[in-house]
Amino acid sequence: ATSVWRRRMEKKRGREEAEEAEEEDDGIVLIKGGTGPGGARPSESPEPAFYVAIHGIKSDENLGSLLRTAGAFGCREVLVVNSETKARRLKKSIRTFGAHGAERRVPIRAFVSLDKLAAFARRRGCRLVGIEIHPDARPHSAADAFGDPPVPTCFMPGNEGEGLTRKQLGLCDSLVYVPHFGAATASLNVNAATAIVLSAFATAAAYRETPRENDKFLVVDRPHLSLPGAPSPASDHLPPTEFPQS
Repeated sequence: ATSVWRRRMEKKRGREEAEEAEEEDDGIVLIKGGTGPGGARPSESPEPAFYVAIHGIKSDENLGSLLRTAGAFGCREVLVVNSETKARRLKKSIRTFGAHGAERRVPIRAFVSLDKLAAFARRRGCRLVGIEIHPDARPHSAADAFGDPPVPTCFMPGNEGEGLTRKQLGLCDSLVYVPHFGAATASLNVNAATAIVLSAFATAAAYRETPRENDKFLVVDRPHLSLPGAPSPASDHLPPTEFPQS
């Protein structure tokens, strides 16, 4: 029995190593699934997909809140940078406090570097748009802030305090910011600013609103795939695996 168990474990490790080698350029998928309007793949969906790139966020709570926000507005995948290259260790190293279950439903893909993350987004046809108060940034409410009509986009919010790094700014095709109409604070929390921008994008791109039941929006294990009126899921949209929450 022990030898059988060992052979199975060796076979499993071999599969994992092969998958990780194949996915070096496309990152390591931690949560599989389909989000966004109808759960269709970007090439099959009439609406432009968007991704959220999380890099340099310091607070576990902000990371979890960003996952929750991304899932609420139909994010295709959340992309993160992490030096760990083993999926089983990645799941332990990425903390998602505050996600309230979204960490089990929003697809997550990890990359060993910001350059690899950006290259993946561009292969998906995305423009990289930073969310940052910056002299070159345009208001998120501008008519063509996301393209006219909106185009596939990878949003990259700046971190708490320092905002986007010089490296991140150099990778971005454009920048947007959320205008203030009061003088009580110099900036919004990263999750609050990101939520406003993602809501504006989803509205401009004519995403379908998720059905509601009483005072809540409907939630399923595979977001947007089993909701009324949603098309059948693509064959590669698999149920999410368990993702530990700190």
